[in-house]
Amino acid sequence: METILLADAHVLTRLGMSVYVHERWYGAQILEADNFEQALKVIKRKEAGIIIIDSDLPGGNGQQMIGLLRATNPSLRIIVLSRQLENFYEVHYIKQGADGYIRVDAGPKEIREALKMVAEGNKAFSTMAYKMFVGEYNRAKQRKQVNPLDMLSSRETEVLKYIMSGRSIKDIGDILCLQISTVSTYKKRVMGKLNTNNLMALRSAYDTLKKEKILELEEI
Repeated sequence: METILLADAHVLTRLGMSVYVHERWYGAQILEADNFEQALKVIKRKEAGIIIIDSDLPGGNGQQMIGLLRATNPSLRIIVLSRQLENFYEVHYIKQGADGYIRVDAGPKEIREALKMVAEGNKAFSTMAYKMFVGEYNRAKQRKQVNPLDMLSSRETEVLKYIMSGRSIKDIGDILCLQISTVSTYKKRVMGKLNTNNLMALRSAYDTLKKEKILELEEI
């Protein structure tokens, strides 16, 4: 019997996902966690073979939690449930080693398909994200000019994501469990890599570079 861990701070989200889980794995045992510490304890005890985890799970330290889960249990199947609606962030979860990615605005058909693919041992990511991932790989291989967004580390990408969503430095520090000074350092690195010196210029550069990444897909 399959055991699934639903790691999400929102009770209604866990309840909704449990319906789809039981459709896919009839009779499956469902465990729940509302923060990363609880989830990690379950994974360390190898009590669950699959985890469906909120990308902003409290205490999860952002994208870094995927690598930690993978290191704790290499055979664990990881599905990320994300409230970020842009494929750009999905690429980073591919790199981190997740097995699937479900956006919160996904319809029932998409959710069922993602669970089906992971259950069969496949990866469940959008076509757009895979194209972005392959595009990055090909550009690096051919040594072409790299989009500055591709030069950001996972942590820098996360900080940028929260800055673009209007979060303050303090808020970002609280979410990622980082010191304010550390967040400020990441912010400076991001602005440096994107060649900007204020928030208005950063947002403009971010929007432009995202559009360039989408246009690059036509060449793949």
